[in-house]
Amino acid sequence: MATYKENILYGPVSDYFLQQGFFVFSGAKKHQILGTSEFGVKLDGRNETIDVLAVEWTENGEIHSVAVECKLYNTAREGVGASLYQATDYQLFFDEVYVATQTGELRDKESVLKALGLGHLSVDLQSKKVVITFPAQFRNTDRFDLAHNVRQVVPRAVLPLVFRYVFPNLTLRYMDASRGGLWVATDVVSNVQYNAGGHYDYRRTHFAINIEFIEDLRQIVRKVDKDKLRSCLHALDDRHMVELSIDEMRTDRRLSTPVRSYANRVDLEHLLNEIEKGTQLPTGGRRKSKPHFIVSTLLYRWDESLARDDYIARTGEAIGRFTPLMEVFKACF
Repeated sequence: MATYKENILYGPVSDYFLQQGFFVFSGAKKHQILGTSEFGVKLDGRNETIDVLAVEWTENGEIHSVAVECKLYNTAREGVGASLYQATDYQLFFDEVYVATQTGELRDKESVLKALGLGHLSVDLQSKKVVITFPAQFRNTDRFDLAHNVRQVVPRAVLPLVFRYVFPNLTLRYMDASRGGLWVATDVVSNVQYNAGGHYDYRRTHFAINIEFIEDLRQIVRKVDKDKLRSCLHALDDRHMVELSIDEMRTDRRLSTPVRSYANRVDLEHLLNEIEKGTQLPTGGRRKSKPHFIVSTLLYRWDESLARDDYIARTGEAIGRFTPLMEVFKACF
């Protein structure tokens, strides 16, 4: 039973769902979505990564999730047989689960898939066309666990859908989706970005202005209007934090004294001095430094029961509070 590179299937399957308006997490390149991290969940102490996960809003404002386990063996039947363990695990978390194989006869495995509530996607390896052989059962009654869905899927998968709504004209990237976290970001000017994200271990999501490139920090130190920057930071309330750290990329060894302060109480001169010192550190070779400057606020806790409009409204409110500060940074470029 020879196996082949199943990632050959990732692109066609991802494109199939993208064309229907889904946001897609997978290892494939996805045109206007920057990010090739698979979406991961934690089950019985182990991390499972889903080959392709597609998510979209439903008409009633809930998140509809479709997970796909891709298998490429000598035959479609063999691929289905090898997929069942992972695919049935995914039914605990996601609304629908499919198995994707190359085009071919499933024979006895068709009845097995249908009995388990799993759907099948047939991928023509030449044309890359994807066809639903038969649909998956919605929220399999034997295995779907709403608690798993609400705890591990919804609070993370909602982020790119919200960002796509509030930033319709900006390119979106996502990262760190495979090990219980998820961050989404969009660059506003140079590499200065709005981002949002969180991790399963902390169960909360923050929204931030994020700057991670030394060249951008140098530009800001040189050109920022200090009075306007101070005014914008001090106008933010105690929900907002300023943090600066500069680490060595290979080792994560701290190369500067971290700065962490409420935005409305930050010592701006000290902050800018620390940023300037950080921009003088090496930017190449084995000792390459990695800056991380953020102004952040809590967006939501993962135990909150929020509707689509709540997520969008909270994100819009955060953008509104951060807009004057972003304008100060934009003026530096």
